[in-house]
Amino acid sequence: MSMYNLEDVNERTTPTIVLTFTDEDGDPVVPDSVTYRIDDVSSGTAILAATTLGLGEMGETIEILLTTTQTRILDDDHKFENRRVTVDFTYSTNRHGTNQYLFRVVNLPGIPIS
Repeated sequence: MSMYNLEDVNERTTPTIVLTFTDEDGDPVVPDSVTYRIDDVSSGTAILAATTLGLGEMGETIEILLTTTQTRILDDDHKFENRRVTVDFTYSTNRHGTNQYLFRVVNLPGIPIS
């Protein structure tokens, strides 16, 4: 499985993460199930608990739209905060894959914490 680079994300924006699923040989696969979660790296705070995608959302490529809540700054004293998206998926009945993606949320002066 691969994820396209997202790099820096401004706080309170709604970017998209693109997930592309492949098998151990790099061939595209359609997963049977996908679960993902989002955590703040330094504090360990769960930004989004484990969330399972519905079967209608399955494909070789899936887009996850982040919300303004998921890209909020937790501590306004930080210039940025790192987030980790952890993905767990199954395919071909008994095959399993995992991956993670890190991105940085940039704190913008004047955007209130809420």
